[in-house]
This record gives sequence, structure tokens and C-alpha cells, in this order.
Amino acid sequence: MQLDFFPSHTLTLYLAKMFVVRILAVLVMLVLVLLALDLLSATGKILAAEGNGQAEVLRYASLRLPQL
Repeated sequence: MQLDFFPSHTLTLYLAKMFVVRILAVLVMLVLVLLALDLLSATGKILAAEGNGQAEVLRYASLRLPQL
């Protein structure tokens, strides 16, 4: 694969690293926003059950995270 349009190998690696880091940061922020919205809709149902508290809400969030 020819990458002659980049001036140097160091610059290419730097740009690739910055691109990947920023894409991952945006992905993490999107997942956190979606998780917060999901928790807003589900927390009432979770806490309505007798004996449920903060630990159960955190457990729900940790189990729901892979689905987002």
C-alpha cells in the first residue's frame, strides 16, 4: 500500500493515533449519553421494587452497557 502522500512516517503515525483516540472518545461519550437516557427511563421501575437501591441501579447499568 502506497502512502506517499504523507510527508513522513512519524507524521502518519501521529495522525493515525490522534484519529483513533478521538473516534474512541466520541464513541465513549455517545455510549455514556445513551446509558444516561436509558437510566432515566428505567430507574423508576428498578427502584419501585421492594428492597432495590443504588446497587441494583448500578448493576442494571453494568448489565445494560454491552447492549448499547
